Amino acid sequence: MFGARNMRALLRRVAVVAAVSLAAFCPPVVAEGLALDGFEDAIHHWQMKRGEDYPRHDPSDVGAIASNILLMQRDHGGWVQNRDPLQVMSPEDTAQLMAEKSESVGSFDNRNVFTQIEYLMGAYALTGEASFREGALRGLDYLLANQFESCGGWPHTVPSQADYQGRITVADEVFSGPLILLRRISEAKAPFNGFDESTRAKAADALSRATIACCAFRCVRARP
Repeated sequence: MFGARNMRALLRRVAVVAAVSLAAFCPPVVAEGLALDGFEDAIHHWQMKRGEDYPRHDPSDVGAIASNILLMQRDHGGWVQNRDPLQVMSPEDTAQLMAEKSESVGSFDNRNVFTQIEYLMGAYALTGEASFREGALRGLDYLLANQFESCGGWPHTVPSQADYQGRITVADEVFSGPLILLRRISEAKAPFNGFDESTRAKAADALSRATIACCAFRCVRARP
């Protein structure tokens, strides 16, 4: 039966296709200060496997890059790691990413998830495109849903495909990246001032749990 959840997923996919199509006809939005350095690890890993000989959007083309991030976002709200959001997508690339949207795997590795959320909110602030803010909110929901209740941190990969992937991870900003993101959201720092009060409250609550974990790490490391 085609239920409400499936209908919402279908509508999101239609919106993504529309955003990607629109980006092809829109002039680039020059984004002074809209950083891409959070994607450097992902791009490096992508190019290590596939080389650098493929068309890429100009870094100033914020609309196209943000649309790619929405295209890569899965139905659960997260992303798999090590993709290049500047890649110019062929029809075949787009079809493959659309087909992968229902897959369950997502990852926080290599500065994933929090980087996409920040970029989408920056793009929303510059363009006013509502789908970018919606994508950021869905990414934040994914991040919050996968925070460990017991220790406040995040796993490497969900669902885990190896023992270490299901454990709290500190490397590659899996822990510190979301911590900084949550602090900035809770304090309504730009570009996160586009979130409402209830979203800031949820971020502040998650931040308090993560801060407890951070203090615990310091205590353990400080032991003789």
